[in-house]
Amino acid sequence: MFSTVFTRFQKQIARSWNGEIWAGESASLQNGGGDGVSNAFQSTTWLYDQLGQQGEAGVSRMLRESISVGHYAMVNTTTGQPFPDFFSTLLWREVVGNRVLRPMNDGNHVDNRGKDFRIYSRCARLAVGEVVVVLVNLSPTEVSLVAITDSKADTLQKEWILEAGTGTEVWSWGRSKRIALNGATLNLSESGDAPQMTPTQHVAGRKTRIPPLSVALIQYEPAAEAAACISS
Repeated sequence: MFSTVFTRFQKQIARSWNGEIWAGESASLQNGGGDGVSNAFQSTTWLYDQLGQQGEAGVSRMLRESISVGHYAMVNTTTGQPFPDFFSTLLWREVVGNRVLRPMNDGNHVDNRGKDFRIYSRCARLAVGEVVVVLVNLSPTEVSLVAITDSKADTLQKEWILEAGTGTEVWSWGRSKRIALNGATLNLSESGDAPQMTPTQHVAGRKTRIPPLSVALIQYEPAAEAAACISS
């Protein structure tokens, strides 16, 4: 996992360093990326997982160096249509804040090492006092059911679930160059505007179905006051 590698790297940093730590491109994004990999939906599962790991390891920013050149681009150079990471990055920037939290499961901090289903948590970007849970399901077959047990009663939680979309270029899940939000394939408008990233809303605490090979964000108001998110 990234966090293990980064921990080794941190030991080489001078103790007098007081600045932020940024991470450049890695995994399939290195050396221009690979067609059907870094410009396909499977890159989104990697992206959300690495953003989760980097936050817990103390990385402040992750850099994407290309908008429309190379296979690691976020926009198709020929058609001008965005690849999945364009939409998933836009969603992250709209919903997920900078303050890193540690999710709990049955009273223990979640340990994602070696797991197909991974859980991270952040303060919400705009809703003061609210929390966002980041879920990454890497299993090709298993559906996961998640219930936020510390949510405030009689409130609604917002859910964004990203999966591979449909389209003529899709011949397998991993190489899908389209992305769907809550079951609807995302596209730019005729005028080139990004779509509204509208969540579904459900009674807080209900079980949310996370499909195989998908990522999800769940935003909720915690039952106990989230002091860390109020001060962020």
